[in-house]
Formats: sequence, structure tokens, C-alpha cells
Amino acid sequence: MALAMLLVVAALRWADPRIVSTIRLRGFDLEQQFAPRVYRSSPVRIVAIDDQSLRRVGQWPWPRAQVAQLVDRIAAGAPAVMGVDIIFAEPDRF
Repeated sequence: MALAMLLVVAALRWADPRIVSTIRLRGFDLEQQFAPRVYRSSPVRIVAIDDQSLRRVGQWPWPRAQVAQLVDRIAAGAPAVMGVDIIFAEPDRF
């Protein structure tokens, strides 16, 4: 009997119908209201190009020299690792 119940619960979780996902997500929200996770600072920093930067520097794509300056400024902080998720598919228009 217990094995059958376990299989039914596992099948419901795997299929994740709307009612199950709604209950699961609302339960998680309720848990976070009563016992929120304690904030811990992370050593990971993400540098994103935001609207303020676009207003100041100009429309994307920026000249490669501008992107290089940004990478140099980030590298000056001596990060252990730096990844850049930008594709330069076309020649620089500048």
C-alpha cells in the first residue's frame, strides 16, 4: 500500500499538473513568509548592461573599444574568474 501511494505521489510530481504546481508554489511562498531563508552574501557578482548605462554610453551594440574598457575595469578588481556572454557576430560599425 505504501509503495503504491509513493508511486502515485511520484507520478503526480513528475507530471506536475497545474493543481499540483499551484499547491507546491503556494506552499513554498507560505514557507518563505513564515521562515524566510537567511541572506548570505555571495562571492559571485554579475555586471549587467542596464538602461542607465545605455542612456549614458549609447545604444547597444557598443563599440568593441568600449566593451574592452568595461572588461579592463572589471579585471582591475582581480576576479578569480570572468566570463563574457556576448557574441560579436558582425564587424564593428565603428
